[in-house]
Amino acid sequence: MQWKSNIMSGYSFNWVFEKNGPRRIFRDGTERNFSNSFESLVRESIQNSNDSRLKALESGIISSDHECKMNFHYQILNKSEKLKFTEVINHNNILLNHLKNSGLIKYTNKELDNYFNGLNSKFSLLTIHDFNTTGLYGDELPKEENVDSPFSALCRDSGLSKKGDVEGKGGSYGMGKSVFWKFSKLNTVLFLSYTHNNEKNKKQYRLFGLSNLGSHTIKNDGYDGIGEFGIYKIFDGRREYAESVWFDSTDKLSFLPENIINKRKGRIGTSIIIMGVDELETGNLQLYQNEFTEHIYKWFWPLLILNKLSVTVDINGEEKLDSDNIPETIFPFAHILRKVLDSDEDNPPKNIIHKELDVKFPLVPEKRKRKTYREHSYANMFCMKLGHYDKSVNTSMDNRIAWIRGANSVVKYKKVGNPGGSDRYFAIVLAGEAIKIFRDDADSEHFKLFDDFLRYAETPSHDDWNYKKSQLREVYGQNSGADTELSKILQKFSDVSWLLDEIEDDTDDDLPRELIAMFPSHTGKGRSIGTKGSNSGGGSGKGIRIKSIDKTRNNSYIYEHVEIKRSKNSSKNWKLKISAKLLDEFDKSLGEIEAPMKICYDNQEIDGNITDILEDNSYDFTVKIEELPEYYSEAKIALEYEEVIL
Repeated sequence: MQWKSNIMSGYSFNWVFEKNGPRRIFRDGTERNFSNSFESLVRESIQNSNDSRLKALESGIISSDHECKMNFHYQILNKSEKLKFTEVINHNNILLNHLKNSGLIKYTNKELDNYFNGLNSKFSLLTIHDFNTTGLYGDELPKEENVDSPFSALCRDSGLSKKGDVEGKGGSYGMGKSVFWKFSKLNTVLFLSYTHNNEKNKKQYRLFGLSNLGSHTIKNDGYDGIGEFGIYKIFDGRREYAESVWFDSTDKLSFLPENIINKRKGRIGTSIIIMGVDELETGNLQLYQNEFTEHIYKWFWPLLILNKLSVTVDINGEEKLDSDNIPETIFPFAHILRKVLDSDEDNPPKNIIHKELDVKFPLVPEKRKRKTYREHSYANMFCMKLGHYDKSVNTSMDNRIAWIRGANSVVKYKKVGNPGGSDRYFAIVLAGEAIKIFRDDADSEHFKLFDDFLRYAETPSHDDWNYKKSQLREVYGQNSGADTELSKILQKFSDVSWLLDEIEDDTDDDLPRELIAMFPSHTGKGRSIGTKGSNSGGGSGKGIRIKSIDKTRNNSYIYEHVEIKRSKNSSKNWKLKISAKLLDEFDKSLGEIEAPMKICYDNQEIDGNITDILEDNSYDFTVKIEELPEYYSEAKIALEYEEVIL
């Protein structure tokens, strides 16, 4: 049955649910491959958009200085928006009828009626926009699997990747797209893309809808569960399907909320519209806003630093994510990459050590020549040590290695532990084509081949390298030795036993003040100030930052100067309680070391506790130690403070 909308006159639309029969259908892999948090949605959507940016760059659609721009936008439709939207997407209750008979939809018929027709019920949309990408170009129904059609790959194909042979692409499964339907309470998603129309050879808007409801029955007729929204068509004289709709302008898209149309207008890319997100409709939006931003920073900080990605999250107010606001838990990894980018062979990064890791991996069958079944490449590990471990400071991400390959997103944070036990570390591994980040000569074939190997080694959710859960067997063959080589590679990527032997205890001069403030137990060569904050009376130790640390030695005396500055000025008075002690550098079990110690403020000696009300926002303290013990070279001063806002 065809239906003409009053809103979109001149176009015939239909929801087409094909009756049971042989066809390529969307395989529902959401429950198997993805977690229940929005983390999987963030990772899959940004990874896909970044791959599309790379394809756009390769095709000359954008230039190298164009970054992938993304926007996550959540909204509840108002009354007029809801009436226009539901008139089009639920014409004659076709979609609603299939929803009511689907076993995947866990709502009563009354709840579904209220959702579509009840004036007071919520109707929510979560829209994921990307820009500076290719958009959904390509044929509706490509007859060959290797035809380059992002539209077919996202909207029609099952478990197949159509990303093309793009260097540094992130995925190889194609089934990761199923995550979009996972978060729709109606298992229904719309696609609006501004892209290139192959037939008309010009840029146009493209609209399509897909509902993944699972097999169901209506009045004794069985349906395979896939519903397509578009123009009714018949393929090969028998198969019913819906064809995507092309528009020259946005004039006939008025059933969509205005903000979606305005964001998409004239900008190449794709908008994925997820219908009905139950978690957001019933949950705390600020918590979900924080969750989205946390996941984006955690997995995509390399792209932010490289200026290849910018993201705006608008779940509970618009928030721009960029490399200047990387959170404390991820900051040390970002610092390492920044220092690598700013360095070269003649000017290596201070406080960071580099190790090249030789790797061997198999070739795909078509690349093999005679008995040459292996190829050599290498990866690079960069490590940074942050001094004496203070358990009172919870970094949550220390003693981990961030694994990064050609897509320039983090695949996994591998927690290895600390072989030395006393010095925390942070490390990154750049593998495959990710080496291009710091090497200009990384375009040789074996870097690409190694990147392909790691790509096929990824799990469907792109969060690990695992032989049993990957495509390695299918691509390289059962007897290729891929499992053994992957195991050896991952062992090298996880080995930090060399860290404590090779890294030098350099001075603090090259570490940024942000790092010193975040990880105040950092120690440099000889002795340094260690600090920790605490909460009391409504105050927060996190509000204090160590601005600078200077050390002066004079024979048997040592002077440690530290300037403590509040990160946010306040008109409220505050007081600072401060104490100092001398600790053994390597053996905490020895406890405090007895040594005469003085704390001076404003050129006057003070006792261990300051009770005065202080009105300024910055204070200089000097710690003076006299008559140092003979083992002073293995000691450090620990400075403790507590802030109380009055």
